Amino acid sequence: MWVRTDDVGDDNGRFFPQAEAEFGETGGVRRGKIGAADCQVMDCVPFVGFAQRRLGQLLR
Repeated sequence: MWVRTDDVGDDNGRFFPQAEAEFGETGGVRRGKIGAADCQVMDCVPFVGFAQRRLGQLLR
């Protein structure tokens, strides 16, 4: 079966940064340093579920 879907692989910085910031507000992101690099670490399963729901809302 062929299914057509919107491609958000490159949203030109419109929606994904917003979803990422909103997920950070939930406390799901830990920030710290690895060597001299500023890093953000998160569990991927909760983030993917959150991003899927939020991007679905933003893309309507």
